[in-house]
Amino acid sequence: MSRAQAVVHGVVSGLAVGLLAGLAVVNLENLREAAESDAASTAPVVHGETYEGDGERESRLVQSEAERLVYVRTVAPSAQFSEGIVPGPFRLRTGTGFTLVLPARAEPYSLTELTLLAPDTLVRQADATYLLSENVAVLDGATLDIRPPAHPDGVPSDGTGAAGTETDGAPEDTQSTGTAAAGLSLRLASDAGGFATIVALGGAIAVTGTPQHPVGLSSWDPGEGASDLQTADGRAYLRAAGGSVTLSNANVSDLGFWSGATGGIALTGTDDGVTAAEPAGQEAAQASEPLPAPGGAQLLQPPPAPGAVPAPAGAAAAASVTGVIDSVRLDGNAFGVFVSRAAGVTIRDSEVSRSLVDGIVLHRGVTGSRVVRTASHNNAVDGFRVSRSSTGNVFSGVTSAGNGRNGIFLDGQPLGVGPSSSGTAPSSGGGNRVVNSTFWNNARYGVAISGGSGVVVAGSRIDAGENGIVVDKAASAVVLRDNTLRAQHSQGIALRDGVERAQVRGNTISDVPTGVYLRNAAAALTANELRGIGSHGVTLVGRAKGVTVTDNVVAGSGSIAIFTENARGAAVSGNDLVGWRPAPSLESVTRSLFQPLTIVWLLVGLAILVTSLATVSHRRRGIRHPYAERVPLASFTSGVVSRDSLPH
Repeated sequence: MSRAQAVVHGVVSGLAVGLLAGLAVVNLENLREAAESDAASTAPVVHGETYEGDGERESRLVQSEAERLVYVRTVAPSAQFSEGIVPGPFRLRTGTGFTLVLPARAEPYSLTELTLLAPDTLVRQADATYLLSENVAVLDGATLDIRPPAHPDGVPSDGTGAAGTETDGAPEDTQSTGTAAAGLSLRLASDAGGFATIVALGGAIAVTGTPQHPVGLSSWDPGEGASDLQTADGRAYLRAAGGSVTLSNANVSDLGFWSGATGGIALTGTDDGVTAAEPAGQEAAQASEPLPAPGGAQLLQPPPAPGAVPAPAGAAAAASVTGVIDSVRLDGNAFGVFVSRAAGVTIRDSEVSRSLVDGIVLHRGVTGSRVVRTASHNNAVDGFRVSRSSTGNVFSGVTSAGNGRNGIFLDGQPLGVGPSSSGTAPSSGGGNRVVNSTFWNNARYGVAISGGSGVVVAGSRIDAGENGIVVDKAASAVVLRDNTLRAQHSQGIALRDGVERAQVRGNTISDVPTGVYLRNAAAALTANELRGIGSHGVTLVGRAKGVTVTDNVVAGSGSIAIFTENARGAAVSGNDLVGWRPAPSLESVTRSLFQPLTIVWLLVGLAILVTSLATVSHRRRGIRHPYAERVPLASFTSGVVSRDSLPH
């Protein structure tokens, strides 16, 4: 091949390879953008920490507890008026133990009175420390008042005046004598042999301490001399099944197991399996061997036969629960606080930590409740959780950090989507609000919204986590405004899977790969400030009809400020991209190289290079005779030879 041919061949080959490489780079870059959008749309599945227990055994204990409460609720109101029964508190044998029943009366039952009613099962152990080893049930119209005893003249009075009469029950630091109150620790026995419970069956429970002397309430394993940390054999709990609970200035720890109703501190309505007698419940209540009855309150023994006692009027009717939890610390419960079928519950100035499942749960049918200035951290799953069919609840000034899944999870999906055995209406929940709150370092999302309508998240700060705020499952009319989101691993705000009529406005998002991500969702993105973006300020994927992206500030150094190549139907205008600096990438480098003038100079340089290489190669061969290829033919023979030298 001649020198000229070599030069032409090199130039053509280089140009062809360069063009093919450029096309491949562009296609790969487009594929990478699409793959990045799809991969970033869903965070890794994070379920939280694993619940350590015995599911089969604990679920049976939950059912046994439901049956016991059905039995007590059904039998107790009528049994106390049976012939030969003295009006007042009494005891029922239920399962392998007893339940002390407190019937209705005007005056509250005090802890001192309980020591008289149950001297064998409520025992004072040390200074203001009591151990309860029996179940207590508070019927409709009754109130159990647990508070630190006062010390008039050095003698504990437990809420009574010097003359032995009840005070007005106000939770001040001093009683009527003006003497400072002492502390109180109530321990509920809980070990492999069984556990004690306090349950309001339509009645009221008040646990009232003072800032200086909070009430301690915990499970207690007498054999270990410590709180019961094992749930496999059940664990002590406090619950209101109807009625009300008031907790104020208390430290609650290591209560509950397996279910929300038995989860620690539970406020539940009464249409949850604790409303009417069932044969299974009564049989279970009497299936144990006879036990020696503890002293104190009278024992109804034997209990009425199954079916002999009519259910009290209204027992089968649903009733909601109310309550106030104020200045309470809850640590190590199965569920920190569990609320269902409730109205107007208030939780304020409290702290929930290290729950085995969720911190605070507003389960089914919770309306008009408020959680204010309350922290929920280091729980196994969600810090706060609102379940389906709960509406009109407000979280204000709350903090949720270090939880195993979400900071707060708002589930507004319908209970049913079609005909079902229960005939549940296919309506969605919603109308819940999260304002002026802080969520940081939660394993999955800061705020998760699944379905529902009219949810508002405003004026809140969300830091770290996989994504900041995620809205999905066809949620509608969601408003995300004036929030500050920072340092998410993937996306600041993500809306996907059928979200409609959402508003995302006035938010500040910084130091994230993608500021706002929309996939098959309709939303108005207005006046948001996106800074420190590493990939895309806004990413639109799939159906984008009804999406508007206007008047936003996008600054950072990524591939594309507003990525719309995989979307259709969006309106994008009026955005400030002055602070956007495209980051170097294969595509940007290729595009900068393959400009017309650049190609000309590349060809010139390539020709010079090929020519230079050919010249160098030529020189390396050494000096040749200029007529080396044009020599006489005789030079290739031996010349003239004699005949005799030839072979014969």
